[in-house]
Amino acid sequence: MRAGLGLAACLVVLVGCGGHRECVALTEPSVKAGKSTESEATGRAVRLVGGCHCGAVRYAAAGPIIRCSHCDCFGCRHASGSLKAPYITVGRDGFKLTAGTPATYRAACGDRCDANGTWFFCSQCGSPLYWQADKGDEIDLFAGALDDPGVFTSEK
Repeated sequence: MRAGLGLAACLVVLVGCGGHRECVALTEPSVKAGKSTESEATGRAVRLVGGCHCGAVRYAAAGPIIRCSHCDCFGCRHASGSLKAPYITVGRDGFKLTAGTPATYRAACGDRCDANGTWFFCSQCGSPLYWQADKGDEIDLFAGALDDPGVFTSEK
């Protein structure tokens, strides 16, 4: 769910995951289908806590926020049930499951997120939790699964 290279607004160099290789700059007036839109990465260290609707799966993530963004590719729309899936990118090394084990889904075909990573969700209530690329050292947390989604800063 991220671009192969960070935009000028990003504070870090991102590892290419093979996912969203096209990013739309914040100044672009319209968002094209299948592109991710990106807000300015904060780089501030935080502790994020979240989980599914029923509470069976919980997680915590510590470290800097790499990116807050949206994706409207086919996989993200269907996995999240929304037109644009809001997500927060953090380092995998700061991510830890604190309760339960999520179920996984890998699309048999497709492109972008479907072809380049795995979806994680609760098998009991169906809540989408996060997406993990096959390559790279980052993980994308669905903003709606956070206990406090206020840390998500949408595009301006």
